[in-house]
Amino acid sequence: ASRCRDPSPPLACPSVTPLEDEQYLPDADPLSQENIGSGYYKRFFVQGVKLGCGGYGGVWLCRHVLQGFDLGQYAVKKVPIGTDRQWLLRVMQEVKAMERLHKHPNIIEYHHSWIEYDQPADFGPQVPCLFILMDYADIGTLESYANSGRVAGENEMWWHALCILQALHHLHSYCIIHRDVKPSNVLLSTSGGKYPHVQLSDLGES
Repeated sequence: ASRCRDPSPPLACPSVTPLEDEQYLPDADPLSQENIGSGYYKRFFVQGVKLGCGGYGGVWLCRHVLQGFDLGQYAVKKVPIGTDRQWLLRVMQEVKAMERLHKHPNIIEYHHSWIEYDQPADFGPQVPCLFILMDYADIGTLESYANSGRVAGENEMWWHALCILQALHHLHSYCIIHRDVKPSNVLLSTSGGKYPHVQLSDLGES
């Protein structure tokens, strides 16, 4: 839907275990050879163009293909982990924050995450990477959209602001504070309506 969802009444903050707690990782070492997948991404996804690069890693367009059936386009974030367990815990903060949320139309959805070897740089070895499969926003970021001069006028600016506020309201109802709200972390996609569909992304600093 292209409309922002009506604000829900404030919720009492649920009891939340600190994200830094290592219970978010399995008892076994997640970076051991037996716990790192091999070839899953290449078997079930066809990688397209690079969409962007953030503080954690790069994001690529991909198609999910299962036994010849095209299951649609997604964006996949690849986060180099190496052998740093603490860095993995930090990145998992964003993933777990997204998993705790009920789906909201103005927040990008994370579908699946896993660890496998990948070559994040053109020249370099393969290292363990965390793969995060999420919604694909076909228009791109609000930053690039605004810089291209495609904002129709003041009404559309208010539309973007309202959608972002709806997303923040939802996060706050779960006691999650997004500490890096900026145009490059707001994604836009085709809605079929007058204005693009607006989604807040990148909870890595939440």
